[in-house]
Amino acid sequence: MSQLTGNAVKVSILQSLASATLPSVQDSAGTEYGRFCRAFVNFSGDPASIRASFNVSSITENDAGDYTVNFTTAMPDANYAINVTAKRTSQNRSLSGSHSSTAPATGSCRIITGMGSDTGSFTKFHGDFVNVSVFR
Repeated sequence: MSQLTGNAVKVSILQSLASATLPSVQDSAGTEYGRFCRAFVNFSGDPASIRASFNVSSITENDAGDYTVNFTTAMPDANYAINVTAKRTSQNRSLSGSHSSTAPATGSCRIITGMGSDTGSFTKFHGDFVNVSVFR
């Protein structure tokens, strides 16, 4: 069975590669331009409810604006990059988001969403639209 459908790699093939090294995007000379996203999720933060995802089995709400993203297939190690964006529509504000002070694990990552102030304080808030992407 072919691994390609037209010009697209089948999702089942990518999922089976999630614990190994995913293929990279290269030009004909072999110059690498990037790698595939290993996991992503778009969810509502209150209550935590997944809208769309890839390689994310569930979201655990630890506290307001504090979530654990659980991976379906674990990462090969904890040396991955996390990108978090969030928006709170009731205040028409974008929230900052980051991984928490909890170290990333192969099976999950913990993120926080909220707003910082000029004094350096950070107040956690639920996001109406929270987006997390993971690259390795």
